[in-house]
Amino acid sequence: MENLNIHNYNSYNTPQYSFTGVTNKLSKAIYPHPEEALKDYFSKRIDKKSTVGRLPSFITRKLEKENMPEAIKDILSTFDKVAEEIRDFSYTTFEEWQLGRSQATVNKLRDVLAKYNILSKSDYDNFDLEFLGKGGKGKVFKIVGLKDLEHFDEDDFVIKVFYTKDLGDSYANHGLFSEVNAAAFWMKNIGFDTNRGKFFFGDLNSGYMVNKFIDEDVRLPKRKIDFEKIGFHFTDEDAKMGQNFIREYFYDWGGCTQTVNFLNLKDHVMRRTRNYIMTVPKNKRLKEWLKKFNEVSGNKESVYAGLAQCIPYLPKDVQAQLVKKCIGLNSKRIDSILKNENLVQNFEIVV
Repeated sequence: MENLNIHNYNSYNTPQYSFTGVTNKLSKAIYPHPEEALKDYFSKRIDKKSTVGRLPSFITRKLEKENMPEAIKDILSTFDKVAEEIRDFSYTTFEEWQLGRSQATVNKLRDVLAKYNILSKSDYDNFDLEFLGKGGKGKVFKIVGLKDLEHFDEDDFVIKVFYTKDLGDSYANHGLFSEVNAAAFWMKNIGFDTNRGKFFFGDLNSGYMVNKFIDEDVRLPKRKIDFEKIGFHFTDEDAKMGQNFIREYFYDWGGCTQTVNFLNLKDHVMRRTRNYIMTVPKNKRLKEWLKKFNEVSGNKESVYAGLAQCIPYLPKDVQAQLVKKCIGLNSKRIDSILKNENLVQNFEIVV
């Protein structure tokens, strides 16, 4: 069980428990190979706890304060068992194949939630783990009946159970470690109420994550984020094609990469520079880029940082030359941006 910190995140002024330790580690950066970063992290810790995220506030509101740590441990250990049973489930009939889980698994999760008065009578009677589908890395079930009706929160929940928990299964920013990493980082640094949906909690040892359920009836996101503009790229989604996209939400955490580090995300001068160049018509963009580069004033490194991010969107036949100009600035920050954008590798330039 992770150490618990109390944070007043919700509007009902109720203490909300989140899991520290590995959550803090995964919230600091989106790692190309998070399992490698965690190997080093776990080697220096005694407890080796692997719970990530935070429980929904309506669950902790239901728990008695004096018994809360024990109750949370009970609930999370049951989610662990449910994930393992779904992963190991073997069917003998077509109906079992359609369900993707046993009724005993459903009952196990239902009973622990009822034990702490998290389910109403009607929710208890209708509780289910409804199979929604499967992808390349896992299968997803809607947790039918888990909902905060008392405060009219709109969130329903799904559990994604990954096929494997292997440390090496984070190919191309996909799989358990990469997806939990991307989700934890986003929740901490960008926010909950965006068009990426919500990640609540999960476990790296048990191989699952609990997210917001998205369908055509869900309330529209409060904040629409242009992922590319703030330095993120997701390979597995396309709004026009409807790929991993429903009602203004992109809901899959797989394939997430950062095109800039978090220091750059907070640099308003850099972002203004980048956004300005990107709004210039393509046929005039190179001329404006060179003008900015040669006439830079004020916070020079931030301006150069914004310009470096724009190089992939300039004519390909001049990109290598522009990369060399940026390397000539002898700035570790600029060099880091060039590496993140894969520009150094593309042009075989040594930094």
